[in-house]
Amino acid sequence: MSYFDAAGELHSPLFHTWLHAEASRTLEEIGEEEFVAQTADLLDCGWFHFHQKNYKTRHYALAWVLTYRLMQLYPGTIEEQMATILALPESTLREVIDSLPAWLSETKTADHLRSIAAQGHHTLWALERWVESDAVYAPHFLRLVEPILASEDSVERARGYSVLTKAFGRRFYGLPRAERAEVRALLASRLDESHADDARAICEALDRRSRHPEYLRPLVELIDTNDADLRVAAAQALSRLAIKPTVTSPTFWRSAPAAERHREVEEWRQWLTRLEALTAQR
Repeated sequence: MSYFDAAGELHSPLFHTWLHAEASRTLEEIGEEEFVAQTADLLDCGWFHFHQKNYKTRHYALAWVLTYRLMQLYPGTIEEQMATILALPESTLREVIDSLPAWLSETKTADHLRSIAAQGHHTLWALERWVESDAVYAPHFLRLVEPILASEDSVERARGYSVLTKAFGRRFYGLPRAERAEVRALLASRLDESHADDARAICEALDRRSRHPEYLRPLVELIDTNDADLRVAAAQALSRLAIKPTVTSPTFWRSAPAAERHREVEEWRQWLTRLEALTAQR
């Protein structure tokens, strides 16, 4: 629920996507009445009860969602919030527990992450968690990620391109075909030695769900770049995207004799030319 930024500063958005989703699944499985009863049981349970083998995960989810909701209701520093919560009478805690099913039903994981991202404090963190946890509504996602892609901070910008690549290769919905083509063209255009940080981030994020011919030509050119790390990332991306077998060994792309690497590059270029010709005939 916390992370360190590039400067080493600790940030704590506190929203735990997996535990929120687990609490939501539990609510659907056992119903509101039992959900309230099991959460209330945690108020005075001991360590061994909480850590029962078959129920520990559920107990963590219920305890987290109650604590997170209380922290929303009682703002302040974490220390102030904990002091307030620990001083609450049991009657107040039970009132909050009674309201948890309604609150949980109204706060879908993706919606909550989008809300956190829109606040501007933890945008990248929230976008990365959103891509990992759920389908992505493209118009909202693009509006939030665009300022990051224009950042002067090369680390932040590269992370932005990484998360956009991952989102685009997964369940990225709500975008017309022409606009999808624009996003793909943007990613392909950053696969260039002059944008080395962004290109490496995109290469590492491309996977089999990202397959599209538009990425192949720039990736093939990257395995002939002077940047050894970029050659490695591009070769591994090609192995995930194309049906053609390729050398993926980092040692080969970092330090093999240039003549050997060039032979592999030329083989790729010839293969790609044939593929493009076949595609044009269809």
